[in-house]
Amino acid sequence: MLTENSIVKGINGGIYRLGREIGAGGEGVVFAISETNLVAKIYRQTDPNQERKLKYMAWNPVPNVVDQNMNPIMTLAWPKDVLYDTGGQFVGYAMPRVEGGVEIFEIERGCTGAAAKATFPNYTWRLNVLVARNLAAAIMILHRQNYVIGDMNCKNIMVNSDGSISMLDTDSCDVTDQATGHHYKCCVGTEDVSASDLV
Repeated sequence: MLTENSIVKGINGGIYRLGREIGAGGEGVVFAISETNLVAKIYRQTDPNQERKLKYMAWNPVPNVVDQNMNPIMTLAWPKDVLYDTGGQFVGYAMPRVEGGVEIFEIERGCTGAAAKATFPNYTWRLNVLVARNLAAAIMILHRQNYVIGDMNCKNIMVNSDGSISMLDTDSCDVTDQATGHHYKCCVGTEDVSASDLV
């Protein structure tokens, strides 16, 4: 497993140095990438199918979304580069660093947690309506570009102080390559929000 100060290379020859570890989950570890506004998700186990899917996503990105007044609706931690170790083995991907905000479950039943109260000191239910609208718009835009959020996980949806959302773990999207028709299925999920016949 790669660690802080490890060197990784991108698909177009870019060279990155991993910084400090900033998070970990079941699939892998997230590191800062030194001297950039990117982070790297380094997988514990790799899969050639995941590598191909990430290449497709990096080459077919979804831009951040704003409304007609240029107010932010959604920012995405979307794959920007596919990463390889110095031996050429696929190890993960680079994405923009998303900072700030609170997990969406912090406001879904009212603004009760300390982090949410600090982020939204003037909270009203109007915020929930705005967030619901932004989330629906974000999902619609992803669907129009043939991406489906397979793991609708509350921990992967952050709410920012302006009511916009940031979506994390986009590598779990269900993806169909529009040129070849190849389907890259979402293979992870959250039991609380998955159909009962799938869990």
